[in-house]
Amino acid sequence: MIKSAEEFIRLRKSRIPEEYYRANHEFIPDDVCHEVIQKDPEMKEYIASNSSISLEMISYLAEDEDQNIRWEIAQKPNLTRELFEKFANDPDESVRHRLVFNKHTPLDILEKLTHDEWDVCAEDAQWKLKERLTKTT
Repeated sequence: MIKSAEEFIRLRKSRIPEEYYRANHEFIPDDVCHEVIQKDPEMKEYIASNSSISLEMISYLAEDEDQNIRWEIAQKPNLTRELFEKFANDPDESVRHRLVFNKHTPLDILEKLTHDEWDVCAEDAQWKLKERLTKTT
């Protein structure tokens, strides 16, 4: 577990693969995440890409104004139904498109994305839906 903002920032900036790995995969408590974001806002992207952040932090970052942060969160496997729905209606097409490739996106939401206003998203959603339906039969 990463215990402080300073530790996370040091690990994330490290050139030692084991330390960099820790920053990407070790659990970071919510208070440490918030402190990192406050101390170094550019680190928010790396908090979002950490594979072990809490659902509370995922929900917090899902509201971020930066579409790059929302894009990163849209690929998380443990999104709630509410978050899947939120991202399916995101104003940024890249966030909606990212959801198409989240293997945990509910089929009904994936089906909704087959009608997305952005053709690339709609076409990829059609392809992904067909692929997933074929695997389940």
